[in-house]
Amino acid sequence: MKGLYIHIPFCLSKCLYCDFNSYAGKLALASPYVSAVLKEAEKFSGSRVDTVYIGGGTPTALPLSEIERLICGIRDIFDIDKAAEFTVEMNPKTADREYLKTLKEIGVNRISIGAQSFNDDILKRIGRAHKASDIYSAAETCHAAGIENYSLDLMFSLPGQTMKDWTDTLENALKCEPKHISAYGLKIEHGTPFYKKGVKPLSEELDREMYHFAAEFFAENGFIQYEISNFALKGRESLHNLKYWRCEEYFGLGAGAHGYITDSGKKVRSANVKPIEEYILKINENGTAAEEKNILTKEDILTEKIIMGLRLTEGIPQELVSSEKAALYIKNGFMERVESNIRFTLKGFDVSNTILSDLI
Repeated sequence: MKGLYIHIPFCLSKCLYCDFNSYAGKLALASPYVSAVLKEAEKFSGSRVDTVYIGGGTPTALPLSEIERLICGIRDIFDIDKAAEFTVEMNPKTADREYLKTLKEIGVNRISIGAQSFNDDILKRIGRAHKASDIYSAAETCHAAGIENYSLDLMFSLPGQTMKDWTDTLENALKCEPKHISAYGLKIEHGTPFYKKGVKPLSEELDREMYHFAAEFFAENGFIQYEISNFALKGRESLHNLKYWRCEEYFGLGAGAHGYITDSGKKVRSANVKPIEEYILKINENGTAAEEKNILTKEDILTEKIIMGLRLTEGIPQELVSSEKAALYIKNGFMERVESNIRFTLKGFDVSNTILSDLI
């Protein structure tokens, strides 16, 4: 079955590192936006899906009545598997027991909490709207609402961050009892406030030290690394995100959303227009807001399988790449064989982009 991704572009404030399609101060458009998403969804009416992921932006910035209308509408339009993983992203600042309780009642069973750091000074420095205390409250609120499966997003290599800051964040994250943790290194993306201000990332040496420490720390505490930046307790991997990394199909709804489906026998990747107002206008006028559609060639499909599959610790079938090149990287400790697959070692993940450019 396919997955379903829905993009909510509204935010409480724009983080200084963020290059996602998100906007602060536009919640007045929430109702027409939800109506447009439901209208876009109608062209896929009756399609079966077994994962739903509502991301952003900050989905929980939506008024409860609007996110409830969105989810109930999606359930009416799609044939959602009874055992589907249904995730909603949440900023800790928006955690509310009644809000989450309602989400659970209408089928949401997984929450992704954007924590990033447990250091208030760092949170302020990167433009986050919440404090560390809000993260603890968000976890407690999930428990109180009956949603036990929640993930924490964490970031390292943040401006001014030290190894002690990072160690403290990891230890505090475990106190929240998450089932899943994503740990991403900061990248200074073009066009972001950090880029415009000339903010420099931490040294590559410290970045790698933080990454390796996190991988070892999570392993020691029962978390399995199943993707380059993702760790989970057994059986708590993000099933929706696994679809991306395994190059499985998914629908994408909303402003700036991407989709990957088979259309007329061809594998097609599509992307919607990003501005909220333009998205609403195009959907209402044409029923679609796609600004880009790429039909993938066999070579494209193979390249994606290699790039995305090698993000996973399960790896890829060895026959997908040159046996000579694979043998060389295995010999030098950058890759290893696991049954009939090859995968990166932790050392290999450090230079994965360089190796991938050689393999493809």
